[in-house]
Amino acid sequence: MRFLIRSSWHLLWGNVWFPLSKKSYAPENMFLDLYTYEYKKLKLKITKEVYDNPKLAQEEFKIRIVPIQEKACVALLEGFYDVLSNMDARLCRDYRNLLDKFFERYNLRYFLTADCKIRLSLVGLIVSQYAVLKKSVSTNQLRKDCLVDLEKNVGLFHEDTAESNCIRVANNLLEGVTVDKATNGANTFRRAIDGCRNIFPHQALIDSAKSFYEFFSDFPNLRHCGTTLNPRQIRNIKKDDAILSISFAVLLSSFIADNDAAQAILEGNF
Repeated sequence: MRFLIRSSWHLLWGNVWFPLSKKSYAPENMFLDLYTYEYKKLKLKITKEVYDNPKLAQEEFKIRIVPIQEKACVALLEGFYDVLSNMDARLCRDYRNLLDKFFERYNLRYFLTADCKIRLSLVGLIVSQYAVLKKSVSTNQLRKDCLVDLEKNVGLFHEDTAESNCIRVANNLLEGVTVDKATNGANTFRRAIDGCRNIFPHQALIDSAKSFYEFFSDFPNLRHCGTTLNPRQIRNIKKDDAILSISFAVLLSSFIADNDAAQAILEGNF
């Protein structure tokens, strides 16, 4: 997934390390120190030839071993800042600026603090939650197809008639995920959500989900044809309603499908 550091690790050389190495104040042994830190952190063996040859250390560092875990990538990039700070304050400043531009250029899910600590962004959190949802439904062809259908309809969102289709498919996804998770064998959302009671921390959240589904069921031509005079209808559907419905349905689906995914989301382990 390209919004993770480990997916873009190979791009760090051209975007961060090579420009940094061209600074007039970059010491000859810069890559030797970085390479030594990286290999010790990853618990890998460092050969004597590299210790004795800064140029070889640079070549070895350029090839790079991609850490398997995202949290290892984060730890290394933060640690490199500390290594550079022991060389020249200008180096760690430039490293942080280059890394910041790298995150922005490749739409990674993080932001940098002033002291180069890598933090999960709000956008990164939402994108990661969606990635977890895709993984959760990947083994169920019906839910997987529904999610693909939703993505296609969102792609047509600029069209005048897209709102109802997006809302309908988003709620189909939510109902399907809830039915799959329910322990009471129910096959409709209103009943199935009661079979997911242990997932939620409070009844109010279950009630809010039911109210959302009630809107979907009661509004004319979303789930049912409805009636011409509906006393609860305030106005016609517009695109803002579709955006709200999609967001609510997708995030609630993600929560129901796997409500123990917080650690995986935070660590990028999906």
